[in-house]
Amino acid sequence: MNLIVISKMSIYDELAYECRQQKIQIEMREAIEAVRTINRSHDIIKSIKESDAIIFQSKNAVLYSSDYHELMDNCKKYYCIGKYTAKIINEMINQNALYPKGEYSSEALIEEIIKSNEKDKKFVVIKGVGGRKYIEAILAQSNNVNIVEVYERKRINGFIAESDLKKNDNNYILASSKEAYDHFINSCKPFIDKYNITYIIPSNRLISSIEENHIKKVIIIDNTANAEHYIKRIKSHERNAK
Repeated sequence: MNLIVISKMSIYDELAYECRQQKIQIEMREAIEAVRTINRSHDIIKSIKESDAIIFQSKNAVLYSSDYHELMDNCKKYYCIGKYTAKIINEMINQNALYPKGEYSSEALIEEIIKSNEKDKKFVVIKGVGGRKYIEAILAQSNNVNIVEVYERKRINGFIAESDLKKNDNNYILASSKEAYDHFINSCKPFIDKYNITYIIPSNRLISSIEENHIKKVIIIDNTANAEHYIKRIKSHERNAK
């Protein structure tokens, strides 16, 4: 089998180690890069200073908001989508962030916030340009919400080549980003139909991002999974595909 990871992954090093131990070919081919777009405007600084809670919508939201970290104190609550983002928040801002334990998703995070009975509060959502609007839309129904966009996603030209795919093998394409999948499909259009491709995605939400005529197989593996679980699911799929 041939496993290609097309976007940054918190457990990539662990996954690569497990693959090497089991003689599974794995390559990182990043389709998207993040570029800082921070703007220290008066309105943004004011909204962060006066906020009751800050939500980091991704790891990059933490990394690329460093110019604002000095404004983040113990008087605020901090939320994020997963434990890896929470770890970066703790390391960079010295704050503990709340995150959903069972599923790393915007929907699960909103459930956690609702449990905290957050209403009539001032929220700041830090994210990338063009990121999902689900969190801000739900919170805005009963809170004041400001958006701070600190990075944008750029497609990397030539990130994948036909030679990266194996003709007589199962090719597994793994990423959690809609943008990465879209870029992969567009980049591989001239030759994609010649290969056996299985997409590994974290939720049903991304299925619509994979064009129907290119779907061979799809495996859904939640973002909370560890490296061992990924390998177990992929090997199980490999056995059943024979």
